[in-house]
Amino acid sequence: MGQRVSSIRNLRTIKALRGDALSIDLGREYTGTLRAWMKKNSNSKTYREFVVVGNRYLTLEETATIDYYTIDNKISEGIGGKWYFDVEQTTATDKKTIYTGTILFVEDITGNNGLKAFVFGEGFQNEGLSTLDGGAAETIYLSSQNLDGGLSVHLEPSNIDGGILTI
Repeated sequence: MGQRVSSIRNLRTIKALRGDALSIDLGREYTGTLRAWMKKNSNSKTYREFVVVGNRYLTLEETATIDYYTIDNKISEGIGGKWYFDVEQTTATDKKTIYTGTILFVEDITGNNGLKAFVFGEGFQNEGLSTLDGGAAETIYLSSQNLDGGLSVHLEPSNIDGGILTI
């Protein structure tokens, strides 16, 4: 008995950056209507839909490649990690899946959450930045996170003998 070869093409893992637009070229233009979704796993109740351009390109806008947040700024669905997708073709006589694949969303380095150290040298006027023990903070680390278009800033002192920074 021979082994059956699947007619569904598989695109190996595509690496993509979180928060960046993505375009996948299917190699040629297809007839009929194409639809494509991606999910974290096959049992997931939510999906993100690709925009099909010219029955050849699958595109995701930047807004589809970011984390989704609840009203109280908690992540409801993170984009990071592996997602599975398929492409469905509908013609006048048939409806079938023609592609499957995976996308691995990774963090970019520039513009990502992180800490930036600002070291203030001699002569710095420390207005309003002090520790509870009355000492001045020499290094302040700033981190920010974009939450639904807003900006949260977290100040964290360093090298101040365990003091807490107050603003």
